Amino acid sequence: MKLPLILTAILASMTLPPAEVSLADSTIRAGYRASNVIGEEVRNKQGKDLGTIEDLALDRNGSVAYAVLSFGGFLGMGDKYFAVPWNALMWTDDRKLVIDVTEDRLHTMPGFDKDEWPDLTDREWALRVHEFYAVPYPSVWDPMQTRAIDALNRHAHFSARQGYLVGGAGQTGNSMRYDGSMIWEGPSYAVVDVNPQDDTGMVMGIVRSHGHTYTVVMASFEGHADFMDGGIATNLLLHGTTEQGGPIIPKVNAYVAGWGTATVFRDDDVLYKQFPAHFMLTEGVRDESTHKIHFVAPERLKVLMEVTENGSLSKEVAEPVKDNIKQSRRYVNPHTMQLHIVAHSKARNEKNLPPFDQFIHFMFDDVSLERTQGSQPNAPQAAKQ
Repeated sequence: MKLPLILTAILASMTLPPAEVSLADSTIRAGYRASNVIGEEVRNKQGKDLGTIEDLALDRNGSVAYAVLSFGGFLGMGDKYFAVPWNALMWTDDRKLVIDVTEDRLHTMPGFDKDEWPDLTDREWALRVHEFYAVPYPSVWDPMQTRAIDALNRHAHFSARQGYLVGGAGQTGNSMRYDGSMIWEGPSYAVVDVNPQDDTGMVMGIVRSHGHTYTVVMASFEGHADFMDGGIATNLLLHGTTEQGGPIIPKVNAYVAGWGTATVFRDDDVLYKQFPAHFMLTEGVRDESTHKIHFVAPERLKVLMEVTENGSLSKEVAEPVKDNIKQSRRYVNPHTMQLHIVAHSKARNEKNLPPFDQFIHFMFDDVSLERTQGSQPNAPQAAKQ
């Protein structure tokens, strides 16, 4: 049955995404009421008109969680509704709503009977829907925390403590250490201050351990894949089976992430200069007490990664490993955050995990977001130019 979350009367008074949003500026310039959005047509990125918004669903914080679409007689889908995550919708500069789904994939969209609504708060159902649209399933935060997360789309400024180096100083062969071994802890601090709109800013992490102070500084951002959004991206899924980042950790929601180059120092000396690097603010992946990650055994994972390169692995061998990677998602903690800062050499070494000659991995368990007042929860963000 329909949930009480579907409250059109309440939604009618809510301020929703802007009537005019340029591709370079996603700040709110004018308000839309729910009555303006319900009945709006939705199209895909190829310009194909797909369907109409019939209703909107709220989450427990009062933010819009889903747009409920109908597709009329399109491809025989007229007897169903489709709950599209609100963060999968985008506003164009001509005030049109767009979802990133091709016509070929429409028939595989998860839908439901118009008279038998699913429990939209069911986590397993929601994870399947969000995975289809390749957008994160939002964690349950208090309203203030939700605003701070949403504000990362415009200006990601936060700090972190309780840091350590995973696998030491970067030449240990296995730099993932899923078993929680070789974790170099010590006094630590990190700060991230980046602008996702123009791919600028700075990331710095410091850990004092084993008689040395290790510092990583990242100030240049450039994306070489679409999901990197030019260098700094927000609100995306990474790793696991997403094919957005290697399959070296479970699939995680990344609230903000950036790719580019970094320099790593040991005390006053340059340890690694202008290495390829990235940072991610994600859900909790590594246990804060044991430092373990519940994941695939390194030996099996390395086999999968090697054959991904040359395509020689049989399906019978690959599928069980991929299934284990998918199952590891259930051990990710959506109620905590961790900051990862990684730098590695260009030179590869297939005996290592990940397969680079040097790989240094800073992690921070205690993340403090900037508490930004007045941000608009779950407003669809305009694409960069």
